[in-house]
Amino acid sequence: MKSSRNQLILLGFLCQGLSFDNYVLPLAYLALWFLCLKWPRPRQPLRPNTEALLLVGGCAVSFAAARIMGQSVHFFLGHGLVLIQAARLMRPLTHREKRISFLIATFHLAVACTFLFDTRFFLVLLPGLVLIPRALLEMETERFLDPEVQPKILPAAAGVGPKLSLGVYVAVGVAMVAVFLFFPRAFLRPPSGSRLGDGEPISLLDASLDPSRSALARSSRVLFQVEGQDVGYLRCFSLIDFDGKQWTTPPHPPLRALPFLSPENRGSYLHRRVRVTHAGYLGRTLPVDGAVVSLIGRFFGRPLANAHGGIETDSMWNTPNNIYEYWIDPRPKVEPLVRAQKKLYTQLPEISERVKGWLEEQLAGVDDPLAQARQLERVLRSNFRYELGAPRLNEREPLEDFLFNQKRGHCERFASTLAVMLRLKGIPSRVVLGYAPSGRNWLSGAYNVRFKDAHAWTEAYFEDRGWVQLDATPRASFAPESFDWRDWLADADFAFSSYVVSLDAVAQSRWLSSAVQAVVVAPGWLSRHWGTACGVALGFLLVELGRRALPGLVARLRARSVQPPAVVFAEHCYGQMLGALAKLGFEREPTQTPFEFVKQLEARSLQGLEDVRLITDHFCAVRYGHFEAPPDDVSRMRQALARLKALKPSLNRGAVA
Repeated sequence: MKSSRNQLILLGFLCQGLSFDNYVLPLAYLALWFLCLKWPRPRQPLRPNTEALLLVGGCAVSFAAARIMGQSVHFFLGHGLVLIQAARLMRPLTHREKRISFLIATFHLAVACTFLFDTRFFLVLLPGLVLIPRALLEMETERFLDPEVQPKILPAAAGVGPKLSLGVYVAVGVAMVAVFLFFPRAFLRPPSGSRLGDGEPISLLDASLDPSRSALARSSRVLFQVEGQDVGYLRCFSLIDFDGKQWTTPPHPPLRALPFLSPENRGSYLHRRVRVTHAGYLGRTLPVDGAVVSLIGRFFGRPLANAHGGIETDSMWNTPNNIYEYWIDPRPKVEPLVRAQKKLYTQLPEISERVKGWLEEQLAGVDDPLAQARQLERVLRSNFRYELGAPRLNEREPLEDFLFNQKRGHCERFASTLAVMLRLKGIPSRVVLGYAPSGRNWLSGAYNVRFKDAHAWTEAYFEDRGWVQLDATPRASFAPESFDWRDWLADADFAFSSYVVSLDAVAQSRWLSSAVQAVVVAPGWLSRHWGTACGVALGFLLVELGRRALPGLVARLRARSVQPPAVVFAEHCYGQMLGALAKLGFEREPTQTPFEFVKQLEARSLQGLEDVRLITDHFCAVRYGHFEAPPDDVSRMRQALARLKALKPSLNRGAVA
């Protein structure tokens, strides 16, 4: 268990387990790793064919389990590789197998980097930074030791292992930071679209409407934060056209420019300030709540308001500070719908008589259009059930299947059903996709909007009220503000996403420009503050001189009071042994390892071979295995060396020949 390679394998197990959106699988993989190392070794190791079956079977089981549990199936190969690693933990490995095991562990770490976009990333990065170079050094050290002699040495040296200096870790860390800062990046631009049924998701937002379809959609990561008073549902876009199965939005809705309000004219409007972790997840839409009268920001081009209440941009890029601000009118003027708009918002395909009869039954005795809308909203909220991952609807008649059979589903089904019922009564309506804030962060006071907060609701138009928001989804409400220690973690995750995950090509170029600018202005700053610069440079010089001189001084002081280190003594004995053997006609080739030289001597029937083995084992254990030799080994080595030096060439003439 103290092997760095085994510890790296454990880290890979935990990373692969985190691909499921819970902590049950990581704990199961931890138990598997422990049992594999503690279980008695089998007499016969698994054959390659058996390991191949483990890989295929593990992939198949993990794929099926992910589908059943509503988890992402993209990582099934990694789960199969876990079984390969587990099988190989139970037997000694060749050097080639150790390298493959190391590569599989790093693959598991790489898998984690594709979905750990929060502070858990550091729980993988920091151990990996330590274990990867240690595991590599450990494998190269073990490669030097002969497999037949290795069991004699390693048990005695267990717990010591190879060591790396702090400079190596610093160098690896600097290299990682450099790759992170300058490796090319891009960002996502998902299209828009939606379905009434459970077809394949078309976009990130569409997948979020039913979290069973996307691991990212179920994530509790904060996508953006909104500062402001009485923040409502944040719309991204509206769906207008319905063909009986699928809702879509017109490809080119009319757009209008947003005016710029001077600071003195903003007092009568409600202000919102939005901080986005990664602009790529928004596509080209900016979530807003209410009638926007002005909007400003620096990570998008030309924001325009479309005819359906959404805000679209010409382009969007990523920066370390994705912030936009907008102002909404709390009492917007009601804009009448023209005849073409009314037709657009009330068009429907042929609806069955059974559905129409159900609608009339629910609205019996209710004549006012707004009261009818509220009544339908209550009926769906009270008699139907909200459920993620609900069964697929009948593709031929999804509306009837939902109303009369399933009576359960995610928010999109409720929003779509209510919009269809309103249109049957001649009330203009549309389905709106966006986000429902999950409550305020008690630290910052801002509303947290997470990936899992994606939501769908309905809007209906009334002559005297304009567009009115309706939400038929059961238990759809904002979470209250409360103390939660997870807010600390949410803020840390948000900062990590804003300044680390969101570092794309544009942000990289800005950072590089800032670095170049700093180099350009550095000479001028040094000329104005040369005294401070000289003092700092002198301090660093003194620290470096002290760091270099202190170890040598300590070593010299120790050399006066203690015996020579074990490594020096082992090297001395081994060198004396090589000199004695050279006089007998046995010279070690420069390319030979110590144990290859011993095998050569065995083949030539050298007298005193046991003494040679003893000195060689001691030398390799102390020099390469960091084995702390007991005091009696000193006398044993000296006696063995004396016996070798006493050998006469005449005793080994046959061996030399």
